[in-house]
Amino acid sequence: MAFQSIELQLAALWPSANPSKAAREVLARPEFSMMRVDAKRDYPRFIEVLLRGFQSCGEEKAAPVRRRVTRRS
Repeated sequence: MAFQSIELQLAALWPSANPSKAAREVLARPEFSMMRVDAKRDYPRFIEVLLRGFQSCGEEKAAPVRRRVTRRS
């Protein structure tokens, strides 16, 4: 699960770090400055927080995965 989250974040990083012209114009406005992505700063922190979260809960405390069973008529 952690690796899936990391992969999804990585896939979203390119368009976030390389926005279109219209997005760059919006992000240049002061009221949108908090939405700017700094990959060198943000991605390592994301991985650190994600992995520390998994480490803190441990496998023995993790909730079991329950699969939904559907029956066809």
